[in-house]
Amino acid sequence: MKTMIMPNEVLLPAVGEIVADGGSVTLKTKGMSMMPFIRGDRDCVVLVKPSELNTGDIVLAKVHGGTYVLHRIFSIEGDRLVLMGDGNLKGKEKCMVTDVLALAVTIVKEKVGKSYINCSLTCFKGIKGKNDEFICRLYIIAGINLGCICL
Repeated sequence: MKTMIMPNEVLLPAVGEIVADGGSVTLKTKGMSMMPFIRGDRDCVVLVKPSELNTGDIVLAKVHGGTYVLHRIFSIEGDRLVLMGDGNLKGKEKCMVTDVLALAVTIVKEKVGKSYINCSLTCFKGIKGKNDEFICRLYIIAGINLGCICL
């Protein structure tokens, strides 16, 4: 398979159009903001048109300033979303529901062979609560570092 590298400003609006028409797109991810669950330049995500959005979902969205992010929905306030990367200890982005291009339904882990993570599993979406997300991240990251959790 031939690999093409395109700027986000060209590629991601096209992905949004394909998904809006009912298709699905598999993209290799870039960046480290979703570590340890999604490793940039290694893992892929399968993106589809969302039928609904919930806290804990991973979405591809256009945020303030016109940049695109693949981050988890941290909170929903009416038609406004607050997003945050799993690997970010601070720094959240805000966007409107209409700025969401796609919903990640599967993470394809590219280690030795392939493994798949269903993004709709409740255990993958995390726990809800004021500080629970931060504490949950610390435990999961510690488990990965100790070799108790394999991704």
